[in-house]
Amino acid sequence: MRVYLDEKWDLRGHKVVFHDRPPARFHASSATEAHELLLRIPPFNPPVVDFLPKVEPPVSTFRTEVSSVSPGRSGFSVVSDVFSSPLPAFRADRPALIVSSTSWTPDEDFGMLLKALQGYEKRARTQNVAGQVESKRLPRLMMVVTGKGPLQEPYMKKLLELERSEKWEWVRCRTMWLEAADYPLLLGAADIGISLHSSSSALDLPMKVVDMFGCGLPVCALDFAWRIFHPFSLNELVIDGKNGLVFKDAQQLASQLETLLEGFPVTKELDRLRSSLTVNTERMYHQARGAVESWCTWETNWDAKIRPLVDPDVARDVMAG
Repeated sequence: MRVYLDEKWDLRGHKVVFHDRPPARFHASSATEAHELLLRIPPFNPPVVDFLPKVEPPVSTFRTEVSSVSPGRSGFSVVSDVFSSPLPAFRADRPALIVSSTSWTPDEDFGMLLKALQGYEKRARTQNVAGQVESKRLPRLMMVVTGKGPLQEPYMKKLLELERSEKWEWVRCRTMWLEAADYPLLLGAADIGISLHSSSSALDLPMKVVDMFGCGLPVCALDFAWRIFHPFSLNELVIDGKNGLVFKDAQQLASQLETLLEGFPVTKELDRLRSSLTVNTERMYHQARGAVESWCTWETNWDAKIRPLVDPDVARDVMAG
């Protein structure tokens, strides 16, 4: 955006890029937060009971469980007496949880996601053969798409037809409508986020990715660039191979999911991407121009970029440094 404005409007003076950050409620969800969320949200429709691990509420969800409590125990409550009751943990047999949000408009090619899920299903069938070592196996994949819009019904109808006609064993995809307070909890409980955003101007950055990063969620994002000579837009936010991966088509997205999820829940590559999203709350007044920004809170970002412009004392410190 700075390059575009420089060229179009011939801006003068000191120019600072201030990237948005989500509010504090966007954070990685603990096992307890994930457990309580999955207990209260409505079940998937159509049902996926036979696809997911066995669930016995309130002791377990398809992602979490309180393993030391007998399923037959009556009157159990996750929130009762945390000092005497065991806390939930992520279960070893959980499926990978992948999330995407969309307004279901032509701006986002959901058909690309359908083809990628279809490709993952085919790959999982061939890779998960009997005797395959755990480090090479692919997990079951539970894809959740949030949001509403005009193309939701035709796309989901097509997906369910594929699921039935091809007898998918390793992939399910369902839509979900969440309360505003629950959306960041779902992102924070997921394993990978997917962005299908393609900007008509190729200048704006997808806010959904900002939300996902705020929740410590690595992202696979559809590539787009301002123009061939200035391929900057998306990589201001998604740094390929550092905090996420960038794809150009369905085949590449399917391949990225396979690479990141191989051996799940032990995923070195996915963990490496996630580690780059650890929030840095240290002030960054002396960040070098052109340096890659570490992920931080909105407040820390303000201190690094805007405060030196409006606070004379900070400005003097920056000049002295």
